[in-house]
Amino acid sequence: MPADAAIFAGREATCIVVVPNVEYHCVLDRPPVQEVADFTGVDEPTVDATKHVNGGCNGSTADGLVWECYLGEEAVRQQIIGPDFLGAYAPDPGHG
Repeated sequence: MPADAAIFAGREATCIVVVPNVEYHCVLDRPPVQEVADFTGVDEPTVDATKHVNGGCNGSTADGLVWECYLGEEAVRQQIIGPDFLGAYAPDPGHG
């Protein structure tokens, strides 16, 4: 899950592997910080341990509890992040 996004601060996710190292279905323990009224279709990048963008997640439900997450080029194909953003350094949590 995109722990680097400020809206997910303090949340825990349970994720199921859909395609190993590519796609995950994740459910949060409680809704994210309410930055928008409806999280359906909201995209959030993810970062790896070195704070580089490695993929992203897309909100599946209005309450923000369910997310579909993709790593690498699949996140670009899903249009969650742009190709130039993949691998970018992201040292601070993202907002909005």
